Amino acid sequence: MTTTAASKSDLLAYLEKSLSSERMKHVLGVRDTAIEYAGAHGVDVERAETAALLHDAAKWMSIPTQFAQCARYGVLLMREDRVSPVALHGYIAAEVGRERYGIGPDVCEAVRCHTTGKPHMTDLDMVLYAADFSEPSRPFPEAATARDMVMADLLDGVICTMEFRLQALMRKGRLIHPRTVHARNALLARARS
Repeated sequence: MTTTAASKSDLLAYLEKSLSSERMKHVLGVRDTAIEYAGAHGVDVERAETAALLHDAAKWMSIPTQFAQCARYGVLLMREDRVSPVALHGYIAAEVGRERYGIGPDVCEAVRCHTTGKPHMTDLDMVLYAADFSEPSRPFPEAATARDMVMADLLDGVICTMEFRLQALMRKGRLIHPRTVHARNALLARARS
């Protein structure tokens, strides 16, 4: 389903009401970056824009509220989601997009996996994953490197982006979601085939 101008304006109004100004700046940066990546790699620009706008729509919720919303929507959580709930907001945002705004399954799936990645990522999934990491307001130097890599080659750029994310998680001693490990392996296999 294509997002109508009315539903996009409703979504923007919801985001502006719910998110902090700093989070909104990030969302708009992800939107602009996703549009750029989509245009460069033949991905539907409207779907990329919608996914980018939606991706952090539940980020404002407290962690207990995110768990409650996952239960409400029947989202099946892995043990790792319960121990380190950083991906929950994407699962909820995907459900909000589907239920409240009638957003189609491909866009919702990109939103659902934008934090962890997943095996068999579509080009839309990869555009959002990379844009979230590399939008211009990101303060770390790897963001600019990832931007250049993604613009040159979407698959190689997303592998580079995932490597940067994994390195940061390991440096901080954080849990690595198994979906991310499977996503990395699948992307590497695709790049080498």
